[in-house]
Amino acid sequence: MGVPDNQELIVTLLRQRQHAARNGQAMESVSVLDVDLPLPVADDVLDRLDLAINRTESQHFDGRQRRQALDLISQFTESAIASLRVDASTPLSGNEICALEAIIRADGTRPSLLIQHGEVDVGHPFAAPWIDTLIATRARVGRIAAATGRVQPTGGTNANYYGTCFLYDATLGRAVTNRHVGAALLRASRTLAERAVPHANGRALFHKIRDGVEVDFAAEAGSGHRHPVAVTGVLLPKAEGVGQYATMDIAVLTLAPSLDGSPLPDAVPLTSDAISEGGADRGLSGGQSSGTGRGSICIVGFSGAPIHRKGVIDGVDWQWVDQQLFSETYGVKRLAPGMVHRSRGTMAGDTRGWVFGHDASTLGGNSGSGVFAWLDGGHAFGLHFAGTSAEQNCAHGFAMPDAREVMQVLDIPLAEAAV
Repeated sequence: MGVPDNQELIVTLLRQRQHAARNGQAMESVSVLDVDLPLPVADDVLDRLDLAINRTESQHFDGRQRRQALDLISQFTESAIASLRVDASTPLSGNEICALEAIIRADGTRPSLLIQHGEVDVGHPFAAPWIDTLIATRARVGRIAAATGRVQPTGGTNANYYGTCFLYDATLGRAVTNRHVGAALLRASRTLAERAVPHANGRALFHKIRDGVEVDFAAEAGSGHRHPVAVTGVLLPKAEGVGQYATMDIAVLTLAPSLDGSPLPDAVPLTSDAISEGGADRGLSGGQSSGTGRGSICIVGFSGAPIHRKGVIDGVDWQWVDQQLFSETYGVKRLAPGMVHRSRGTMAGDTRGWVFGHDASTLGGNSGSGVFAWLDGGHAFGLHFAGTSAEQNCAHGFAMPDAREVMQVLDIPLAEAAV
């Protein structure tokens, strides 16, 4: 039995974090997927975990239960690293994978950080390895966050929503999301209007919506502020071909003016950026950096509860463990930093060459999130559509001709990135 992709990625990230910690480097500076980097010892990994967890606010936690959760993580981390140091190709157990995933989020390797008042708290211990980038991109992240909204039923909540979108045209009121998010809200809505009408030579269908669906451009943790905008229509590309990636997972939402009369946020442009996608014309493989910050990304969206961590795995309730460590609030606006680590056109089953892989910590509600080049202008060069946590995360890149053609069908303007 081979080693699962998510295990290979987790082990790579553990190596990179150890290398960065020992050399005082930021995480994105260790971007080469180098299998020769040494594996850390368990004590180093667990010491970083303890430091990060102990620095988080403690008044919301039961200290005894939190210690029990940390003891479980320690137990499975020690057994996992012991196995890996004997043979890095040894398949790990489900509990060992869950323990290492928790560490990657908590020690700042691949965190999922709350956005509040339009900003990430750069002083949060989980943000430490990314602090320089977070400070440098504060204004840019603020614009991205403002343009990112939660797609939901009217009056929806962090427990009742369809996915994520982001605004690309504030004048016309246009936002981009995933095709499967658009299809989900159409299935769930009780207030659909007329049947779909052909658009753009029959290659897309426009569905008019009377009411019942909105985008909330606020939806931050711990805030009662809302910025709801009614969704008046959904434009979906027609299914093309067969196979997992045969149809581009993209759709357009048309929006009414804000319900409270406030202006829409500033839009974020979509850009054709072959270098950030890690395409063949980049001249590099995997998630290697070109020296300009290309490859370093952020995802902004609304992470849902992790389905694969619900329930019990071999006697361990990982949802309970996550609650003790992170006091998770799901369905609210978050930023997840990461790297492009699988180049466009290298994903199995991607015959169109329009999918790349990234390793940011995302969950189900992130569907429709932009993949932003936060060190290179803040444009969106990709659209996240599948994957969770340290498993394979997939995004559509916009540089390939097939992708550009679909976006033309949907009337989505696409600019060229500066090289």
